[in-house]
Amino acid sequence: MQRLVPVLLVIWVAAGVGVAAYLYSRSEPGLPVIGELPAFSLTERGGRPVGLGDLRGRVWVAGFIFTRCAGTCPRMISAMSELQEKTASRPEVTLICISVDPEYDTPERLREYAELAGADPKRWLFLTGDREEIYALARQHFRLSVGGPGSQEEPILHSSMLALVDGGGRIRGYYDGTDAEATARLLRDIAMRAADRAQRYRQPIFLDPMVPAERRVVHMTLADHPGVSTHSVGEGDSRRVVVSPRQAQRFGGYGSR
Repeated sequence: MQRLVPVLLVIWVAAGVGVAAYLYSRSEPGLPVIGELPAFSLTERGGRPVGLGDLRGRVWVAGFIFTRCAGTCPRMISAMSELQEKTASRPEVTLICISVDPEYDTPERLREYAELAGADPKRWLFLTGDREEIYALARQHFRLSVGGPGSQEEPILHSSMLALVDGGGRIRGYYDGTDAEATARLLRDIAMRAADRAQRYRQPIFLDPMVPAERRVVHMTLADHPGVSTHSVGEGDSRRVVVSPRQAQRFGGYGSR
């Protein structure tokens, strides 16, 4: 019997690994689910309330900033400005900045700050609200550090990470908002989430042949599978190739690396 114990243990472990592998293969492909966000209610710079329900079905990127920050925040804002520019053809992508200094960052101050950043009010939101709710949201649900005394340049310490959230309110990745390589990776992962959203809602996918992450699907669709139904819209640099979600999934996924 004692000799059988190690054998049975190996079989048990192997079975557990097999079950885990099976479940993983059955789970949603692509980026992992890191956490789920609760319902919240904050105030946008225009004065309207914004909550999780308003972002359902959208791919969004969230970062915690404050207007008096002269350290990491300007670099984070610069990264999000780049995201706004490079996702201009994807109206389903939303950018969110949440103030960690809500007493000072009134909607009026956030509006001035957003204007200086060139933020599109339809796609790039700046939120303020109750300090306790914001800090709980950051620490407990986004799992990002915030609070504590800082320096003269940055009086409130906070994380420089940007969080990618899918249409179901699930966190799918973290990216350093002060690092160019991380921003590039975030752009690729946004494309993956956009493809998943289009697949779920059976919407057409607009592929940009000028974007490397999307060029692969375009080339495979048009060159290797000429029988696939596609059509282009626009001209020159604004040209887009329209591919159905099913076709994009078949040819490796929109935005795959």
